[in-house]
This record gives sequence, structure tokens and C-alpha cells, in this order.
Amino acid sequence: MRAKVLLVDDDPLITDTLQRVLHDEDCDFLTATSGAEALAVLETEVVDVIVSDEQMPRMKGTEFLKIAKEKYPNTVRILLTGHPDVATALKAINEDEVYRFVTKPVDAVGFAVTLRLAVEKKRLIEHAQQLLRRYRQKRHVLENVKKQALEDEYPGITKVDLDEKGLVNIGEEVERMDYRSLIGAIRKELRRD
Repeated sequence: MRAKVLLVDDDPLITDTLQRVLHDEDCDFLTATSGAEALAVLETEVVDVIVSDEQMPRMKGTEFLKIAKEKYPNTVRILLTGHPDVATALKAINEDEVYRFVTKPVDAVGFAVTLRLAVEKKRLIEHAQQLLRRYRQKRHVLENVKKQALEDEYPGITKVDLDEKGLVNIGEEVERMDYRSLIGAIRKELRRD
């Protein structure tokens, strides 16, 4: 499935240039010349990645990306700027959860790689959400439909033995473990399979 990328810059020459630079990528491109226009696009289109310029009139790129994050949290966001400064970069990445901070002029190859990684991140987010939904469905079935059958066949299997500290007691042959230790042990066992 082709990724859908929204390019936002008040200078249409920049969005045209970015599309030419990225012409080999497996993407469909949408463009907007302002944050407000980009928000209107996002209301009608499902977008995988947003690439937004920082220096735009009326609404800076970071302001737009913050709104986009709140409304469309799974969309991967990239901030593009010709005037990089550390404070903006740190705020964009740490507070606004921007995936990458890219400076102009863009390196064509580096930017193409950044876009591919952003699309891959979006796909991984979608896959993780799908796995979580499937897990919750299966857990629901196990807990609500088969719990009694399991308990009938294997008495005590659905009970968890906790000590006074809330640590899981999983038998005499295994020391008592807190939650993180237990998860680590489970992961280790799964890697052996």
C-alpha cells in the first residue's frame, strides 16, 4: 500500500522540489501552503507522514504539528526548517514528539531515507495496534469464555499467587519476581523457542 505524505510549506516551490526529490518513493503526495490548509486536508484524508516547514505566516510549523499530534496522534511528523536552532529542535522532538527535525537545504538521499523510515514507523505503529487489538480479543475470549473450562481441567490455573508485597509467586523452583523481572524472564524463555 502506498504511503500518503502531506507536504506543508508556504512556498509552493519547496513542496514541488520535495516531490521531485522524492519521486522514486512509493508515496502519494498532498500539499498545503499553510497550517490551516493542512488541517483541512487532514480532515478529509488519512495521512501517514506530515512534512511541515517551521517558518510559515500565521501558524508556525511546530504549532501546526502540535495540533496534528493531538488530532491525529498516529501520523508521523517531520519538521523542516531553513533556520535551525537548538531550542526549537528540542521542543519539537521532546514536547511535540516530532519524528525528525530536518534542515534546509535538504540532502535528497538523506531526506528520502528519513521519509522511508517515517513510513516504516507508521507501518509499525499500525501493526502494533493490530496486534494489541488481536491480543485483547483473545484475552477476552480466554478470560470470559474458556476460564471455567480451564479451571475445571486444571484447577488453580487461573489463580495468581501473590505475596504480601504483591510479588508473583510462581513456584518453589523459581524465586519470587516482581513484574519487570517476570516479564524479563518470559521474554528470555520466548527467545529460547
